Amino acid sequence: MPEDIRKNRLLVISDTAVCRQGNETLAFEPVVRELSALKGNFSEIIWLGCKVHEDATALKAVDSKKIRVIVMPSVSHKSLNALRVLLAYPAFVFYILRYLPSATHVHTRAPSHPALLGILLSFLDRKRIYWHKYAGDWVSPDAPYTYRLQRQWLNALRFKNIRVTVNGSWKNAPAHVFAFENPCITEAERKYASLAASSKDFSSSLSLLFVGNINANKGITNLLTAIREHRLDSRFTDLYIVGSGPLLGEVKRNVIEIDSIRIHIAGHISRQLIDQYYKKCHLLMLPSQSEGFPKVIAEAAAYGCIPVVTDISAISQYITDGSNGFLLRDNRPDTIAQKLSSIALNKELSAVSKNAILFTEKFTYEHFTERIQTEIYTQ
Repeated sequence: MPEDIRKNRLLVISDTAVCRQGNETLAFEPVVRELSALKGNFSEIIWLGCKVHEDATALKAVDSKKIRVIVMPSVSHKSLNALRVLLAYPAFVFYILRYLPSATHVHTRAPSHPALLGILLSFLDRKRIYWHKYAGDWVSPDAPYTYRLQRQWLNALRFKNIRVTVNGSWKNAPAHVFAFENPCITEAERKYASLAASSKDFSSSLSLLFVGNINANKGITNLLTAIREHRLDSRFTDLYIVGSGPLLGEVKRNVIEIDSIRIHIAGHISRQLIDQYYKKCHLLMLPSQSEGFPKVIAEAAAYGCIPVVTDISAISQYITDGSNGFLLRDNRPDTIAQKLSSIALNKELSAVSKNAILFTEKFTYEHFTERIQTEIYTQ
């Protein structure tokens, strides 16, 4: 890494949700925490994000003077979305070209529309160090066309000034593609979470937890179907649903039909409040259809909340079935119900919980910044 990196400027190109409320700038909390961990390495971070029109509960104030947020047009609309996205592209080009000349380092967050432009630009730019982060499933053949296009371009970017980070290690990946964990917890937070987990009791009743976007891909409706159509073991007493999304109304209607377990819908809440759910719940249910490696798995595991997740993408590279979590072979309702039945009979859940805590050391911000300095922003 250049010794004078603190004089350098980082340009972040993303579709991350950002907005302004009065004198405050708000942005999606996980990315705020991630960029805050990097701010000591740069004199300034220019962050291009996209205006959010929905609930801002999951957003956090950007309170560092080193991080300057630029609000671009939204790419998430309920109607005429394709047309709105096309109309937003000229604005993306304008903002990227406006702030690129003063940047020494560039970070794109893919797959996204703004990142697509940043990836394309890096084919031509040899002056700056580029870090392209691909957060989706790196190997899924069923990804949308624009996702697959960005993966193809990222594979082809074999220049010494470019690094690509992905979820998991993959056979035949080129040398510029790095397996990289998404940070979600500080060392201090991890120690606190581990201490809180030490008092968790797995010998009697068990609480289930879902955290994520309420959409079909995350499998929440399949989870509810499994509970409704297959009577679960009486040890399962509560299900907590944290998040919001397009299927929230359907979820609320489905919940009315279920009386075998108490279901609580928390909606969008802050990270601090989510931690309280990790602390009291026993099993994180994430029966997704597709994923990269969601941060909630490591966040929950730090609190000894055992991940029960679909065996897709890079997840099985961190979760071993029956050792530090449980893997679903698919996300069908009967598969979910069968797995929960076997978990209810498992006498070693406390040991599984303790093992889950161990793998989260790779997901700390300290580990993240060290790898950024030694592996990514170097030439």
